[in-house]
Amino acid sequence: MKKLILILIVAVGFTACKKDEFSLRPMGSGSASPTVTTPSDPMDQPSWRIGLLVNEGNDVTSKFTGYSFRFHADGILTATKKGITTKGYWSNRTENDQQKLNINFDSGPLMEMNNNWNVKERHVSVIKLEFRSKGMPETLEFVKIN
Repeated sequence: MKKLILILIVAVGFTACKKDEFSLRPMGSGSASPTVTTPSDPMDQPSWRIGLLVNEGNDVTSKFTGYSFRFHADGILTATKKGITTKGYWSNRTENDQQKLNINFDSGPLMEMNNNWNVKERHVSVIKLEFRSKGMPETLEFVKIN
């Protein structure tokens, strides 16, 4: 009986995932940095750009034109524009069955991204995040730069 249940769980796990999806694995207790599990580690791809950022109901995407972002496995998030790199931090966890992605920059317009975002979609080429602030949804979308 236990073998049958295990086989069913494994079968459902393989059929539930799309080929182009990836998942963030929550940090384990005592882990110093978040890890990403996927065949191609999409968050560790060369770079991402902001496709959409809505903050307190205002589309502020244009403030991030020219930035490229890179998620490093050690929890560092870098934003580069015109050869200048700004360092921030990212981490992830699961809270009440909701995957969360925390982003934190210390200064400038990048602080508008600071939040403990709910992961809504995650694929090889796009990461869609959402947060509710003052009853309004805030949206952040990363698009892979090819």
